[in-house]
Amino acid sequence: LLRIGRPPLLYLKVIQDSFSCANTSRAWCEARVVTREISSSSFNRDHDPSRVDETDPGRVLSKSSAGWMGRWFHPESSPEGQNPLLRLLGYYSAESLRIQSARDLCEGCFQAAMDHEVWRDRLGLNPEVHQIFATRLTLSQIHLWMTVVCLRKHGREGSDIMQVMYEKFWSDVEKWMIKEGDLGYLEMRKYVKESERVFFAMGFALDEAFFDTSQDPSTGFDRLVAGIQRNVSFARDSEQATRLATYIREELQRLDSIELDELRKGDLWLR
Repeated sequence: LLRIGRPPLLYLKVIQDSFSCANTSRAWCEARVVTREISSSSFNRDHDPSRVDETDPGRVLSKSSAGWMGRWFHPESSPEGQNPLLRLLGYYSAESLRIQSARDLCEGCFQAAMDHEVWRDRLGLNPEVHQIFATRLTLSQIHLWMTVVCLRKHGREGSDIMQVMYEKFWSDVEKWMIKEGDLGYLEMRKYVKESERVFFAMGFALDEAFFDTSQDPSTGFDRLVAGIQRNVSFARDSEQATRLATYIREELQRLDSIELDELRKGDLWLR
C-alpha cells in the first residue's frame, strides 16, 4: 500500500469496517468502494505500455490494477468467477445479490423513461411534455409496475427482490425530486407520498385490466385503456392511451417467459 503513491488510510479503513460489519449489504457496498478505487486507471501514475486491457485494447492497464491488489479485489478474479476475499466480505451473499438486482432493475426503470425520442415515436409524446418531471416519473412507475408483474412469478425470491427494489425506487425518487425540484425535505416528502398514492391507483387499474378473472377477458384491453386515461396525466386522449396500452401489453408478453437469472440483470426494456 505504501508503494502506490497515495494515502492508504482510506482503503485500510474500508477493509477494517467491512470485516467488522455484521450487515452483509454494508460489507458489499464497502467492498465495491475498494474495487472501484483500486481498479481505477488513475490509481497509479505509472503505466506499463506492455500490458493491455483485453476487454478494451485502447486502455493500458495500470500496474496496481494488474497486480496482486487488482486480483484480490476484482469480482471475477478466480477461475470459478468469484473472488475469495469479496466472498468473505459478503459480496456474493444472497442479500447482496438481491440488493444488486434491485439496484439494476430500478436503474432500468428510470433509464427506460428518459429518452424523449423513444416516447415521441412510441406514443407521439411531445418532447416538451416529456421534459415535465411528472411525465418521466409516471413512465418510470409504469416500468416499475411491469417489473413487479415479472417478479411476482418467481416465488419468495422474486418477492424479496421486489421489496428491496420498491424501497430503492422511492429512495431514488426522493433524491431526484430534491435535485430537479429544488425542494426541501418536508415538501419533498409530501410529493413522494402523493406520487406513491398515484402509483398504487394506477397499479390497481392495470392489475384489474390484466388479472381480474371476474371480468370478461375480451374487454381487458378496453379496461386497460380506460385505466390509463384515468391515471396517466399525459395520456388522457384515446389515441395516446391506446398506444401506451399497446406498449404495456406487448412488453408484458415479451417478458412473460423470462427467467429469474435474466431478470436480475435489469436490462429488460427495448430501446
